[in-house]
Amino acid sequence: MTNFDCFAAAALPALLFTLLSEIFSALLHMAADAAAARGLLHISAGLLDALITALSLTAAGAAFLRPAKHQLFVWKTKEDRDNGAIVKEELPHSVRVVSGIFGVVALALLLNGLLLSAGVTGRSQGGSQAAADVTAAPVFAAVLIYGIVTPFTEELIFRGLTYSGLRLKNYGKPAAMLTASILFGLYHGNLPQGIYAFCMSMVFCEAYEESRSFPLIFGMHAAVNLSALAVSYGGLSGLLLKPGWMAFLCAAAFLCLFAAEGFPRKTQK
Repeated sequence: MTNFDCFAAAALPALLFTLLSEIFSALLHMAADAAAARGLLHISAGLLDALITALSLTAAGAAFLRPAKHQLFVWKTKEDRDNGAIVKEELPHSVRVVSGIFGVVALALLLNGLLLSAGVTGRSQGGSQAAADVTAAPVFAAVLIYGIVTPFTEELIFRGLTYSGLRLKNYGKPAAMLTASILFGLYHGNLPQGIYAFCMSMVFCEAYEESRSFPLIFGMHAAVNLSALAVSYGGLSGLLLKPGWMAFLCAAAFLCLFAAEGFPRKTQK
């Protein structure tokens, strides 16, 4: 296969996942509208949108579950086979894991504050509508769907398949990180979320590169989404605009990610 063929094969799952999720979402909205017209649907619009999002992501992600499971294993063990070394899995050092999670949460909140202060979010109709759709759902549904289902599915596709797929096809780390992050940003469909997703994806890719741990990047992504939900439902967005809080978040992100020391990874015997 040529370099382009390898690149296309690695990037294809993300593109197909985006297309499938949009198709499933459109079909489910059509079915919901038809049911509502006949008086068969009696739930709030916010909960309905959240459920459709969950079902669309789950259905689209299920199509890639088997190859993703295989590739997660291959990526996790590739370094061992290449080195021909006997290694043992060590439990991630708790302090490093916690520092990494706190670091990405602080970075995510800082990015949200910067986008708000720059007016990017307010000027984007798509970004404002996406945020409104999330907070329109009941808290329990938002936590389950946007805090668990969404990060799991997105990490499975964009890091588990796309990023590791590019790396397994001998693409360098910077090229793989940029490709996976650009695709992740475009997947979100609007400028504010696209910028935010691109930046966070770069961090997730680095964490996955260093740790080879899918549970870690899923946990990081879930923590980021849950923190954003807490800010939205708690009405704390204005707090992120205060210079003092921005400085605190900047320092916290730097110190926590530095303390994580490149995230935990396996060591040889």
